[in-house]
Amino acid sequence: MEPPPTILTPLTDDEFDKLEALIDTQTPLRMDGLLGVMHAVAVAPSTIPLEQWLGLVEFDAAVHSTEDMQAVVPDVVRLYNEVVGMLDEDAALLPEVDDVERFASFAKGYIAAAQLDPVWIGDPDYWAFTEAFALLADRPELVQPEVRAKIEARPDYMVGLRDNAGEDILDARDTFLPLRAKVRAGVEPTP
Repeated sequence: MEPPPTILTPLTDDEFDKLEALIDTQTPLRMDGLLGVMHAVAVAPSTIPLEQWLGLVEFDAAVHSTEDMQAVVPDVVRLYNEVVGMLDEDAALLPEVDDVERFASFAKGYIAAAQLDPVWIGDPDYWAFTEAFALLADRPELVQPEVRAKIEARPDYMVGLRDNAGEDILDARDTFLPLRAKVRAGVEPTP
């Protein structure tokens, strides 16, 4: 008999598919959006508590009880830990570059989670790491007009933004690592 999974146990393919079906049918965020949230939380300059970012999932309360939602949390945490592990290995769990709709969902989740971090939104240099995702999420108002004009002047700029999304996430991670180290030492960064 196998021991029960821990929060560090990666989801099996079947567990992932089951979680994806639930997220896709019962939340407006969808699985790609949830993955966007997880990537932003994993690289954010400060700590975004689980209960705060999990609130972005918005389960349909008419369909699911509190107990139903709580039963899903361990699998969500396991998936989050997989995302963190992938980022530690310089990889990201992104939609296919040519899947515009799924990438937009990912970007919406990424932006929504980034907006939960006062340090991230409080510093224009830090916020610059979200510009590509803001444009991919159709949130151009979150990008400085001159930066937006420069990006949009490139041919096929949306394809380029999707193609470079993994690098953008890893660049944010690398920039925010010193801030996250302070958090681990008990010093929370301030905006």
